[in-house]
Amino acid sequence: FIGLVTPVGRYGSIGVDAAFTSIGEMKVRTVDNPDGTGEYFDAGDLAIGLAYGKKLTDRFSFGVHGKYIQQSIWHMKASSMAVDIGVLYSFIFKDIRIGMSVSNFGTDMKLSGVDVFIYHDLSEEKMGSNDKLPAYLETTKYSLPLMFRIGVSAKPIKTSMYQLLVALDAVHPNDNVEDIHIGAELTFYDMIAVRTGYHSLTNNDAEGSLNFGFGLKYKSQDSWRIFVDYAYSPYGRLGDVHRYTLGVNF
Repeated sequence: FIGLVTPVGRYGSIGVDAAFTSIGEMKVRTVDNPDGTGEYFDAGDLAIGLAYGKKLTDRFSFGVHGKYIQQSIWHMKASSMAVDIGVLYSFIFKDIRIGMSVSNFGTDMKLSGVDVFIYHDLSEEKMGSNDKLPAYLETTKYSLPLMFRIGVSAKPIKTSMYQLLVALDAVHPNDNVEDIHIGAELTFYDMIAVRTGYHSLTNNDAEGSLNFGFGLKYKSQDSWRIFVDYAYSPYGRLGDVHRYTLGVNF
């Protein structure tokens, strides 16, 4: 994932982003060739977005994010256009913030490509029939995972030396069970942060569990800020996930 956000004066802020995932090449295996046919395939996802956000008052903000989404596997591809919408309200007391968002509101996806082209025989039982009639398989449309989120955060402890941030959010997807996530961050001198949280608190079937992480922030004299973050997430049978983030504010 890579993203860039910049303010545009009194009009708010705009941003661009791109996200890409890939499983890498794997062997094509069939029933007749379980060790591989000699061919290789890959699969991946791509999303490119454009975002706009504005602070309407000193406490209320909103944002909208439009994106083009593409999924691919071997010779097949599917694409869609979608929108994310979010709002954020801030309180003075304990820096409490409440946010809500709706993600992936868009068109259905449908795989297409050369793999749906086949030769078909309309009447196999009849002699002289043509077994090389060109035809196309009809693939089924599928919707994007529409997701509603609501979250709240607060800073119960805030001094010149350190501050504590706690957060909780609930997720309601249309293709899975509802879930709750919690987390906390302890920051020292606005430079060093230690984090922990629990993913999928109410989902007993989820592989996620307790997460850990830390972050470092450097401030230069000309207002540049560089930060590096690391997070460790164990996912049970799916293995451990290590996330690295590099960011620059200027």
